[in-house]
Amino acid sequence: MLRLRDQLLLSHLGLAILAVVLASLFILRQMEEFYLAQLETSLAVEEDLIAGRAADALTTGVYLPLRLALAALDRQTSMRVRVVDTQSRLVAATEAEDSALLGERVEAPGLDEALRGEHSVVRADEASGEVLYLVAPIMRDGQILGAVRLAYTLADVSAEVANLRRALLVGLAGVAVVAFLVAELLAANLAAPARRLAEAARRLAAGDLATRAGASGTAEIAIAAQAFDDMAARLQHLERSRQQLLAAVAHDLHAAAMAVDLAVESLQRGAADNPLLRDELLRGIEGHTQRLVRLADDLLQTARLETGTLRLERCPVDAAGLLRQTAAEFRADAAERDVRLSVEAEPSLPRLFADPARLGQALANLVENALRYAPEGSTVRLQAVRLDDGVALAVVDAGPGYGARHGEGASDAAVGVPGTSLPPPAEGRAPSGRLGLGLSIVRGIAAAHGGRLEIESAAGRGSRFALVLPAEAILPSRSLEREANRIS
Repeated sequence: MLRLRDQLLLSHLGLAILAVVLASLFILRQMEEFYLAQLETSLAVEEDLIAGRAADALTTGVYLPLRLALAALDRQTSMRVRVVDTQSRLVAATEAEDSALLGERVEAPGLDEALRGEHSVVRADEASGEVLYLVAPIMRDGQILGAVRLAYTLADVSAEVANLRRALLVGLAGVAVVAFLVAELLAANLAAPARRLAEAARRLAAGDLATRAGASGTAEIAIAAQAFDDMAARLQHLERSRQQLLAAVAHDLHAAAMAVDLAVESLQRGAADNPLLRDELLRGIEGHTQRLVRLADDLLQTARLETGTLRLERCPVDAAGLLRQTAAEFRADAAERDVRLSVEAEPSLPRLFADPARLGQALANLVENALRYAPEGSTVRLQAVRLDDGVALAVVDAGPGYGARHGEGASDAAVGVPGTSLPPPAEGRAPSGRLGLGLSIVRGIAAAHGGRLEIESAAGRGSRFALVLPAEAILPSRSLEREANRIS
């Protein structure tokens, strides 16, 4: 299989050779035309010079000076000249073989017409083997005295034509060499970006997701290289997300199992004898079990979060009740860490029209993260606050914080984007995995509800993670509630 460079070289060189051949044919034709035009001019000049001397000779009948002049002309050029009188008798000529014909009647193309007073120039008379001839009457005082015929045969001009062709071929050979060098240079310049793109594709296929081709070369190759770089960046992002997802799933499974294990251990130690504590621990076990089921479902729906197609099962939701349910699920975990959980909800908070399971998952991730970094003896607060543009469900901790960051930058830092780092867990705590499936999942759940995730953090002063749901997620009337119940 030919390389791209070889194909480009052959295509450019083929076009160059074709252009050189066509140009050489055209130039050769033009040079021959020019040469014949020069010969025609030469014949016309010589005809004027010879006609005057021939008129004197034909008038006086003395032909020797004319014959000597033609002999001298024969030594200087390859022109063939004949001079005849009105009876077509040859009176002078340049060629030695014509000496025997002096005084004899001769025939040659154009002589009869010239004796009738016609002047003619004829090219390429193949019958006579002549390339060009000129015949003209010799006149004095309006009387025709004879005729002169000047001609160049093919043999006379073949050497000159061969020289012209040889010079042309040498020039065209030089042009072909230059064309080859230019084609080689162009092929190399055009193929280099394609080779870089192919090499980058091989490295990418070998697993080097950080490889980039770099947009260069022609517009088409640059567009392809840019598309390749975008694809490579996307693959790198997906691979990083896959690794983070695996770590997050492992952490979620471990966290849920540990929470259930703590609750079971508490029941075994005597909590089962306390009906209130037993019921609360059983509700926590149930919640963690349900979360494990939702985790399996999340693994199938992570792609939907990225594309914004996560399916929500909306229904009327009591925000305060949702916070209390979340707190109950983590009560045992918080007690084990010596951290208190408190629920703070405004009394007149409106009901939400949202997916309680998804909101519960997001809040659980935030609470779990808060417990991981909250110091012993501190309080993690679950808040429900009415805002001008909606409702905020927030989790506030007194941990070390992530620095004074807001919005996407703080969110990325919390998720653990390469190049950033999370603060260490509270003293005495074992380090754990990322926040659930990551704050990206929490952000995706908020976005699926038309809302956003807001983060406020300051070093040493704790952090506040808030799911801000828009006004559209607030249940405004009984009619909307009936419609929600009908849909559900």
